[in-house]
Amino acid sequence: MIVHWNWEDIKAANWDNLSAASVGGLADKVSFQRLGRHAAIQYCNDDGNLRLARAFCLKLAE
Repeated sequence: MIVHWNWEDIKAANWDNLSAASVGGLADKVSFQRLGRHAAIQYCNDDGNLRLARAFCLKLAE
């Protein structure tokens, strides 16, 4: 999995109030080579993970 970041978003993030799950939401784009897509889809298929990392999971559909 390759995560592309917009560094302006990273610099502007409020790191004191950012959860680990919401960091993926800061990703500009998520792309995959041979491996990783299946694992990410499995992660997002869990309702709890989807609720916490919705922005990240929506990027998988792009």
